[in-house]
Amino acid sequence: MIQSLLRINQKQIIAAEYITVLAGFLFYTGALPTILTDTFGVPSQLFTLMRYGITLPGLLLILLQPKHILQQIIHGKYAWFIMLLGMLCFLWSSNPPIPLGTIRSELLPMALFSLYVAARIPLKMQFNLIGLTMKFVSLTSVFYALFLPHIGVHHEKWPGAWKGLFEHKNQFGGAMTLTTGIFFIEFLKSKEKGPAQILPMLITLSAAVVSGSMGALILSQVFCILIFAITLIRWR
Repeated sequence: MIQSLLRINQKQIIAAEYITVLAGFLFYTGALPTILTDTFGVPSQLFTLMRYGITLPGLLLILLQPKHILQQIIHGKYAWFIMLLGMLCFLWSSNPPIPLGTIRSELLPMALFSLYVAARIPLKMQFNLIGLTMKFVSLTSVFYALFLPHIGVHHEKWPGAWKGLFEHKNQFGGAMTLTTGIFFIEFLKSKEKGPAQILPMLITLSAAVVSGSMGALILSQVFCILIFAITLIRWR
C-alpha cells in the first residue's frame, strides 16, 4: 500500500514538473499576454506573479540539491559564460539602467528556470515539451492572424504583416522558424511520411513568409538544410 502511494506521488511530482516547465516555456515565448490579457481580459499583474513563481522551483532545487546543480553549471559552462557577458552589457550601454532592469527581471529568472529544466527534465523530454509549446504558439498565432486580424496583424508601422500572438513581426517570424525546424526534425524521424507531417511544416514556413521578416525566412531554410546535413553525416 505504501509503495503504491509512493509510486502515485512520484508520478504526480513528475506530472507537476512537466506542467511547470510547459507553463514556463509558454511564458517565455511572450505569447501569453495576447491570449490572456488581450483576448480574455486577465489582469497583467498575473504575469509578474508568473515570472517570479516560475523561478521558485529553481531556487528550491539549489537549496536541496546543490551538488547536482553545480554539476549542471559545470556541464553548461559555455552557456553560462555567454550569460555572464549578457549581464555585463550595462558596462557599455548608453543607458545602463535599462539592461540592469532587464537582467533583474528577465535574465536571472530565465537562468534559474533553465537551470531547473536542465537538472530535472531529460533532454529528449525537453525537446518534446519545447516542440509542444512552439506548435501551440505558432498554430494559435496563425489562427489569430487569419481570424482575429485586429490582434494578429500589424496595422500601423507594417500594415498587413502577420504578428500573431507577438508584439512584433520579427518575433512571429522567429517562432515560425523554430517551429518549422521542429516539424522538419519530426518529418525526418517519421517512418510514414505523408501530408500529416508535411502540412504543418508548410503552414509555419508560409507564415514566416507572410510575416515579412526576411531574416526569419532565410533562417528557416538554413535551419532545415543544416538539420538535413547533420542527419546525413550521422547516418554515414
